[in-house]
Amino acid sequence: STQSRSSAASDVYKRQLLRRTQSLDIERQKSASVKNSQSWKDSVLAVRQSQDTVGQRISQMVNDLQDAPVISSVLGQIQEFSSKATQYLSTFECGKATQDAQQAVLRDLQIVSAAIQGESESSPQVPANETGDTGNGGEQATQPEQIFLAAQVKLLRDLQERINRRTENLEQSRTQIGTDQASLDREYQELSREQAMVLELVVKLYDHLVQSAMQEKSEPGGPQSQPIDATSPHDKQPSSQRPWQPGSIDDLFSPQ
Repeated sequence: STQSRSSAASDVYKRQLLRRTQSLDIERQKSASVKNSQSWKDSVLAVRQSQDTVGQRISQMVNDLQDAPVISSVLGQIQEFSSKATQYLSTFECGKATQDAQQAVLRDLQIVSAAIQGESESSPQVPANETGDTGNGGEQATQPEQIFLAAQVKLLRDLQERINRRTENLEQSRTQIGTDQASLDREYQELSREQAMVLELVVKLYDHLVQSAMQEKSEPGGPQSQPIDATSPHDKQPSSQRPWQPGSIDDLFSPQ
């Protein structure tokens, strides 16, 4: 499943990749001749193979989640970081550039995994007669599209909260004596890029929802083909939202 692949990719990092890369880099720093050691090179290539495996899993997840544009887009960026790390390791580079790329993969994989896993576990079962599933002796079934819609909103919120925290930290650092202004400027540029990405993902999710709604209306048996309801809008009672359904995109950045 997508959730298990996400967890597996993250677990690879937790077990070995970043830690092993750091260890190999320390060995290189202690002795200039270690880079010529075949055993050291073999160890780097083994890490590279594991990195490549993670990249393949992420690529499969991107393909599986085309109907979840926010998650697939974030995974696409994670895949780019993973590819960079793989390329660095191919040239036996275990230093800061490689480790930064690996840390970016780990950080974002954990956010995606938490969003998918959290919504899968918190979403209650939907009765089979509400999903159109009459099999399995009337057993209940979940609605994956609802789970992934909620997960996408949660993912966007998590990304925005991370930007907010980093912005606050940078503002505090800016007032401290001896702060490297050039480093701060680079951090602010990175935050600006990430903020633009989040806003782009919000628009992408909104467009996807609008497109999906239009497709439903055009399908046989969709809303357009249903009998016209002559009941006055004033006589209708507002429908209660199921507790596990996500809020609107408008309240994405509202306080929890």
